[in-house]
Amino acid sequence: MTGDAPLTDDVVKDNTDFKNISEFAKAITSGDSTVKAVPGLKRVFRLHPPRGPKGWGGIKRSFVVGGALGARGEEINNLVDRMI
Repeated sequence: MTGDAPLTDDVVKDNTDFKNISEFAKAITSGDSTVKAVPGLKRVFRLHPPRGPKGWGGIKRSFVVGGALGARGEEINNLVDRMI
């Protein structure tokens, strides 16, 4: 939200047809609604740096040789899980 205000169930209920954040999130993932439905809701989200034993692994080396650079294929899901 603008001004770093938290998104609450009341905000979602007042601005959309959904009763809570959970219903709104399900509608976004299914394509029935968009983030634009709530005025002032930021359209980006920030991720933490990856957690775990490997960390970044070096941004100058390719992923194939143990770094973080380049295409990961199916391993991108593991990276996102570590960053959430």
